[in-house]
Amino acid sequence: MACFAYERPSAVFAEIAEHSEPLFEAEELVHPLIPPGEAIANDVRLGGTNPLWIVSGSNMSGKSTLLRAVV
Repeated sequence: MACFAYERPSAVFAEIAEHSEPLFEAEELVHPLIPPGEAIANDVRLGGTNPLWIVSGSNMSGKSTLLRAVV
């Protein structure tokens, strides 16, 4: 983690906050191992009115990469 933080000083790490219900929220989420110039950012919000996502699409469209970035 220290090496990653050194190589990417603009990276943001998770923050644990108090909420009354489960919530995961990320803006411009990218997979940490994809070079910043090649990665496509996604906004993710799970909780409240969006308790579930169904991820679908064609082969090689980034479904697994998105899910790995969230985990």
